[in-house]
Amino acid sequence: MAVPPDFVAGQVLTAAQMNKIGMWLVKTDTITAGASSHIITGAFNADYVNYRIIINTITCAAGTPNLVAQLRIGATTAATTYYWGGVNSNYTNRTDEQAANTTSWRLGAVTTVDATAFDFTVYRPFLAATTAYSSLSQSSLATYQLGGYHNQATSYDQLVLTPASSTLSQGTIYVYGMRD
Repeated sequence: MAVPPDFVAGQVLTAAQMNKIGMWLVKTDTITAGASSHIITGAFNADYVNYRIIINTITCAAGTPNLVAQLRIGATTAATTYYWGGVNSNYTNRTDEQAANTTSWRLGAVTTVDATAFDFTVYRPFLAATTAYSSLSQSSLATYQLGGYHNQATSYDQLVLTPASSTLSQGTIYVYGMRD
């Protein structure tokens, strides 16, 4: 079993110790209140193949109690390139959801009631290959487990988070590059 390294303040770290670290923070971003979409520029680069993105305390504007959050990579909105599917559980029943040939991936629901959390992985976004994702989101209204792919062999360096309607109120985004 691998044991994480113990670091001591003032210690000089070796390349071997640094290479054991699995994820590196690439970018932190904050959602601006009232935004109809949020673009995360510089999210992907040649340093990593796969990325993990965590969005904390995201909420939507008043009047939209259960707003669907959508995700695009790059500026691609072609209607035949995004495919996704998964499960929505609102704690009283479960619904299977899926879509083909859409303009974005679904991440889950954003609420005005509480802060939703998203945890998702984007696979191969910077490579000129099809890109895939898997996600988990949690709020007081529902849990979503989703995944899909983007059927376009293009390199991307940004993400676009968009609500299905209305605007976003707040949120902090952390993008981590994962070591191979």
